[in-house]
Amino acid sequence: MEVIDVRTVATRLATDLALMVGWSVVVGATAPRWPRAMVDHDHTVLRLTRWDTPQNYRRLPVAWLGRTVPDAGTWFGGRSKTRLAGSSPAALTAYAVEARRAELVHVLCAAVAVPLVTAELRRSRSAALVVGLVAAAANVPCWLVVRRNRVRLASIEARRTGPVAHSGQRSGGRTRRAGG
Repeated sequence: MEVIDVRTVATRLATDLALMVGWSVVVGATAPRWPRAMVDHDHTVLRLTRWDTPQNYRRLPVAWLGRTVPDAGTWFGGRSKTRLAGSSPAALTAYAVEARRAELVHVLCAAVAVPLVTAELRRSRSAALVVGLVAAAANVPCWLVVRRNRVRLASIEARRTGPVAHSGQRSGGRTRRAGG
């Protein structure tokens, strides 16, 4: 039976958590200055999927999360995603860009846990689980809220201009319109 040195595990966990917080601050602080081209369209992890429908997000407690989770978008000079700045096409486009930026921030912040969890797996599965759970708990709720808002924006856009495929290209009417 392996003897666990609690002090060593606690030190590693504290170091891992400090790395996650530091990485999150770096990502969050630089995000408002990222080139708009990084977030002005759906690509890779930002692409909406068939699962991303208003109905599916209604099944989850995402609306409650939206009221509960603080909007940290303004902490480093970014824009708030709490409310739409207007209903004009330009305001909706600007909001969609900021929502994509927020999504990418949370994906990148959670991604730092992958090498940390991998390193911890060789030492302590319990510590790896803690690191993974902290990264998920800190980022998944925020990501879900922003993703839901993007789905709602896509629904508004579809009602305004006709159906739009998930990749952002016109679908020619083949894609079912999302309600909501």
